[in-house]
Amino acid sequence: MAKIIRQVNIKRQESDQEPIAVGEEVPPAALQFSDPAQFIADWLIGTSGAKPWTSLRDNPLFQSPYNQATSDITVWLTEIIKSFFTYEHIEMIEKGIVTKNVIQEQKLNEVQNQLTRVTLDKNDLIERFRRIQDDFAQRDAELIRVNRMLKGSVSLSEILPYWFGKDDDVSFSLRQILQENLHNPDDELVRFAIIVSKSWSNLQNLFADLPEGDEDKLNLVYPFLTRFLQEISGIEISQRRIVLDVLAKACTVQFGNYIFISPEETLRVDPAIHQATGAGSESIKEGRSFVVIRRDTRQTARFAEIDVV
Repeated sequence: MAKIIRQVNIKRQESDQEPIAVGEEVPPAALQFSDPAQFIADWLIGTSGAKPWTSLRDNPLFQSPYNQATSDITVWLTEIIKSFFTYEHIEMIEKGIVTKNVIQEQKLNEVQNQLTRVTLDKNDLIERFRRIQDDFAQRDAELIRVNRMLKGSVSLSEILPYWFGKDDDVSFSLRQILQENLHNPDDELVRFAIIVSKSWSNLQNLFADLPEGDEDKLNLVYPFLTRFLQEISGIEISQRRIVLDVLAKACTVQFGNYIFISPEETLRVDPAIHQATGAGSESIKEGRSFVVIRRDTRQTARFAEIDVV
């Protein structure tokens, strides 16, 4: 038989008997209680390890009747806590630890949720990038097919309205630019027109599926434009610089705080926006990447890599 000395949580075994009151003598098997002092001792040892408390117990300056009573450090620390604190204060300490643990768990869950969202966003961006790559592969196959067709019986003047037939301003501008030299369309112009057509179509698809933030958008659009410049590398035609300006403005519209500038907007190197590769000349040969300027500070966010003559 057991007598309840202080208030504990009492749970009646599943039966039809009346509930057991605090202080009533009951069989030990009928009790289910938690010891706040032991809870505190477990928390202290779990937080700092057993070594500090073992050192305290073995310190000759710290005398306690429990020092030799048990070798179990948790049991010893539990009795020490009961000896030095009133039960009311023990409950206050227990409540403080539980509250702190709950807050820490809430913060941990919040961090885990944020990591989950970041992982999902990252996976979404990877999937979008994969779809764009797949689209590039399909467009490359179409490029070969259309190029063969153009070299056959279809003229550039007949197919340009099909490529740039949409009503938006950019499609109209690109069509007008490329039509200027249709009286003498050489292979370079045909190749350039095909690449611009394919790239503008892919860029429109990218615009339709951009994320919200400017930084995330930039991480998708900027590499796209760099690949476009790689495709037209070595093509020297009069329409090239104008087309790059049109595409730069089309990209700028998609951003709140970024302005895109063609790397070939000027004929000479500008150290404020260009990173030149070459023999030291000041004349720009062609761009390798676009310039990106912050709208709010007017600072260069991405420098244009260029080749000089």
